[in-house]
Amino acid sequence: MILSVENLYCFRGEFPILARISFDLDYGQIISLHGPNGSGKTTLLKTLAQIIPAEKGKIINNSLETCLMGHENCLKFDLTVFENLKFWADIYKNPSINSDISTLGLVQILDVPVRQLSAGQKRKVSLARLLISKSKLWLLDEPDASLDEDNRKLLNKIMASHLLENGAIIIATHSTLNIKNVLPIDVTRYKRDENTSIDQICPWSSKMISILKRDILLSVRSGTGFSLSLSFFLLMIIFAPLAIGPDDLLLKQIAPGIIWLSALLSCLLSIDHIFQNDFEDGSLEALMIAPIPLEATILIKTLAHWVTSGLLIALIAPLIGVLYNFDFNSLLWIFLSLLVGTPGLSMIGVFGASLTIGLKKGGLLLPVLIMPFYIPTLIFGSQTIMRAADGLELTSEFLLMAGITALVIALMPFAATKAVKASLK
Repeated sequence: MILSVENLYCFRGEFPILARISFDLDYGQIISLHGPNGSGKTTLLKTLAQIIPAEKGKIINNSLETCLMGHENCLKFDLTVFENLKFWADIYKNPSINSDISTLGLVQILDVPVRQLSAGQKRKVSLARLLISKSKLWLLDEPDASLDEDNRKLLNKIMASHLLENGAIIIATHSTLNIKNVLPIDVTRYKRDENTSIDQICPWSSKMISILKRDILLSVRSGTGFSLSLSFFLLMIIFAPLAIGPDDLLLKQIAPGIIWLSALLSCLLSIDHIFQNDFEDGSLEALMIAPIPLEATILIKTLAHWVTSGLLIALIAPLIGVLYNFDFNSLLWIFLSLLVGTPGLSMIGVFGASLTIGLKKGGLLLPVLIMPFYIPTLIFGSQTIMRAADGLELTSEFLLMAGITALVIALMPFAATKAVKASLK
């Protein structure tokens, strides 16, 4: 038995959509979910994938890995077909994907950016993720959407081959499957229960590196992090002296605050894209059930954001600090304070971004949510530079800032994980 479901209730928000669902799925079997749009097929699949918690009932999944193919294709438009598939191959530790590419006839479009593909081609590339995952249990939500008749036949052939290899499938579809021994389930048979409410080291290093490489590549290509943050920081640092005037003493007094405020706002510019793009193309749900803890995914996405914003700012800030007539010792502490403090800014920002997933104009709400958390780092970071410029003892300020960064990095991934799951529920 690969999957057993007993007396399961499926919720959309706080409201039960399906009630008292029970079935068993063995290796080599396929279940077809039928019902009109909005009847709960997608909610059931997400509950089985544990993206939506099973608040009532029991799900026993004996498959080591489960792959969900939802309505979205889990593809990045700024990457080529091969780069997208290579990313998922790294996540699922599949060193050879050539046969999977050939099976779906994708050889001719490997170097084509996904944004240039037709809807049917994008769906085929998304299907390749199923084969790459090598998962025994497939959860498919209308996988034949946008496919023509020939490719629907190919999909049936792929599913039949998966069953012969001792795999199992649960598919939500409006089409008739050309596969033997399909067990149909009409989800409308499961009556809603309106009175029911909600009751209550690292083995993934290579996968984390793949996420890091992909997010950095996307940031550089899209310009949402790399160029935007750095450009804003440079403009703030250069234009501030022009607005204040040629008073060297005044500039030196306010420079620490300008540097840190510029760094803070620069990091904030690109923070809302961390989860939103993955949410919109379905990658976030796929990563939730990928063989890597969501906490690790959030931590490595934070690192990617810091590399394309905070790290670059820390490297360039001492060069710009010359404009404010800082000596060498002060320039060194500008670099060290930003190097130690900006990871905390990225981590706090990621937590804020996790609270606004799926919200319209969430980017406007985000600064309001996280600005209060930035205040301690802003104060101690500015004080470190200020005391260095005055030749005073600065150990306590620097260590307090470092302690805040360490505390944030230790706790925020778990809080962000809870927030992401709540946002997708």
